[in-house]
Amino acid sequence: MPEPSGPRRPRLALLMGDVAGVGPEVVARALETCRRESDPLVVGHPGVLARALDLVGLDLAVHAVDSPEPNGGDRDLSRIACWNPTTADVGDVPTATVDARCGRAVADWIDSSAAAALEGHVDALVTAPLNKAALAAAGVDVPGHTELLARACHSDSVAMMLYL
Repeated sequence: MPEPSGPRRPRLALLMGDVAGVGPEVVARALETCRRESDPLVVGHPGVLARALDLVGLDLAVHAVDSPEPNGGDRDLSRIACWNPTTADVGDVPTATVDARCGRAVADWIDSSAAAALEGHVDALVTAPLNKAALAAAGVDVPGHTELLARACHSDSVAMMLYL
């Protein structure tokens, strides 16, 4: 169901988080509402996203894209764009496990999404939970989102924000 062009909607990068945890389901639930008010781009594994959408009962087709750039023109609310800027293969990672592939993927997704925001391809990042043990297992030298984003933005001064 295409939606006509109108006022520009904010382009949100929804980062999947650790695929072995609740991140994909959190993103799928968020898509129930945010896709009507924004132009969402899921950053993560397309197959994992498809499973999460099925789990929450949301009938959306996953459209794998090669870049974070908006497609312009009309939006099709029956499908969701998914960008996977990592070489880590996390499509078959079992749930409730600590896996270095998940840590590598999450770090790559955060770095790539931050670059996309700094380049103006997305307006904001929305992060889902990650597993700090998986980050460490992947050899990532910082403990979490905040520090990865600070490094990507070349900032020494950071603070976490929670908006309810």
